[in-house]
Amino acid sequence: MARVYRFNQLGGPEVLQLEELPLAPPGPQEVRVRIHAIGLNRADVMFRRGNYVLKADLPSRLGYEASGTVTDTGSGVTSFRAGDEVSVLPPDNPGVYGTYADEINIPASCLVHKPAILSFEAAAAVWMQYLTAWGGVMHACRLQRGQYIVVTAAVSSVGIAALEIALLAGAVPVAVTRKSDRHDVLRAMGVQHIIVSDGPGLREEVEKITGPDGLDCAFDAVGGPFVAELAAAMKPFGRIVIHGFLSDKETLFPVRTAIRKSLAVEGYFFAEILRSQTLRNEASGFLLEGLITGKLNVMIDRTFRFEEMTEAHRYMESENRSGKVVVLV
Repeated sequence: MARVYRFNQLGGPEVLQLEELPLAPPGPQEVRVRIHAIGLNRADVMFRRGNYVLKADLPSRLGYEASGTVTDTGSGVTSFRAGDEVSVLPPDNPGVYGTYADEINIPASCLVHKPAILSFEAAAAVWMQYLTAWGGVMHACRLQRGQYIVVTAAVSSVGIAALEIALLAGAVPVAVTRKSDRHDVLRAMGVQHIIVSDGPGLREEVEKITGPDGLDCAFDAVGGPFVAELAAAMKPFGRIVIHGFLSDKETLFPVRTAIRKSLAVEGYFFAEILRSQTLRNEASGFLLEGLITGKLNVMIDRTFRFEEMTEAHRYMESENRSGKVVVLV
């Protein structure tokens, strides 16, 4: 038996239910992992509420990230054995392979060995944010050294990861936040340019930083009317990559500006990286090197106990976070 969080209806944190479910032996190409820590993501909240890009088949599991120890392997598994410490890469369907449990069976392809330098807490908080950020910044935005990139929702876990990766790549990041009380976090990371989104016009603020040319790239988690402001602040042939829709307003394509500036505006989903072995290897190599050398640092905002999952989700829905929320099993 395993203790597993599921939800039987869409809604707020109160719909999460801790259940005991049978756990079969791991199947072919599967690995059984005893979970030590679970990384929470905004995607988990949206999946529970029914407004994520993937839809839950009720009753549904949830959860994209975790770390733990291998306890058993199914037939055909050669890369892992009992006792190995691992991180869970985000599975294609959290409703099937959700990580909110004390023990899970998961495909071996969703696991990587945990670097000894990382704690279980940190290892559960790495892959969703950094894969999303690497794919958006390095792959979709095609960021180059010396280019200017704006990152919205900058104090979210993905935003922080994107800023770190931009700095590591030698680019010049511009952080956009809704509040000014988290600027100390960004300054400590080495981010020199910060814009408050509800302040003066974005284009005017960007021009103070970049001059009249504008931004090379934008990595946007907001969508909505803000996309038009981003387009106005871009230089010709710039790229706007949208990976989220935090805005509850419709996102309209800024066609006139896009045509005039020859802009590329595209949507991006992190699974694009995991579905390509080439991109997955490139991303993993970049991120592991950064983590091992200390150039990338997992920022954990707060931890909760496994029995406090509902409280952890309530905290996830607040606006007080700067970094990752982790649940300890």
